[in-house]
Amino acid sequence: MIISLIAAIGNNNELGKNNQLLFHLPKDLQHFKNNTWGLPIILGRKTFDSFQQKKLPGRHHLIFTNQKNNILPSPLITCVSSVEEAITVAKKDAVKKMMIIGGASIYQLFLPFATELILTRVNANFEADVFFPAIDFSQWHLTETYQHQQDERHAYGFQFETWQKQKF
Repeated sequence: MIISLIAAIGNNNELGKNNQLLFHLPKDLQHFKNNTWGLPIILGRKTFDSFQQKKLPGRHHLIFTNQKNNILPSPLITCVSSVEEAITVAKKDAVKKMMIIGGASIYQLFLPFATELILTRVNANFEADVFFPAIDFSQWHLTETYQHQQDERHAYGFQFETWQKQKF
């Protein structure tokens, strides 16, 4: 199974502040939707809370938490408490990929298992309290990149990057 980390980050790996995103980029939101649609998404409870506990349509939510009583049960929401349990549950969805969507501690937990990175690199520095983990890119191969300039709908320029883990 492909284990893919997907994130939008600033120049210094900034992810968020006060449990909120740092920017609103419509093309990045569409990119996120396109890459996660129909797949199991793994996220932490705090990230789920930032959605006001509303499900993203078309995706099975695997919420990494030890506070299962705080999550409303639903057919497309499953609480998990370990990496192994998340992978086992995701495999039951009969898909070839699972998407790790945050937050920072969830990215860190899954990074050793990741085989793909899908990053939106925003060309700006932000004040943040949550950061994407440092990546040793010598272990990865850039397979796709797409530049987007700042425009009337996007306050910052950015690029989409897809990285595959190299097999040694």
